Amino acid sequence: MCLWFNPESIITPPQEISEGSPKQQIAPIISSLRRHNINVERHHVPSFTLLVRNLPLTVKTTQLRLFFSEHGKVSNAEVICYKKTRASQGIGHVTIET
Repeated sequence: MCLWFNPESIITPPQEISEGSPKQQIAPIISSLRRHNINVERHHVPSFTLLVRNLPLTVKTTQLRLFFSEHGKVSNAEVICYKKTRASQGIGHVTIET
């Protein structure tokens, strides 16, 4: 047994579009939609991101993080790798908090 659920479209049918102005047609649709306000507190930490090039292909993310942690608090470090082979591209990003 197969059941199909076809929800009602909130788009106005073509025959209703020809009657009245566009604002008059859209107003009831917009007013019927639920509105939710979500307040998210964001905490911004001042930082800067370094692009590190010419890395040895054997360097891992943990090694990159450890090396730069001597110069400041590292919030993120990543060695960029090829998707298919997962081999290092010799490039990395390091984010240091100021």
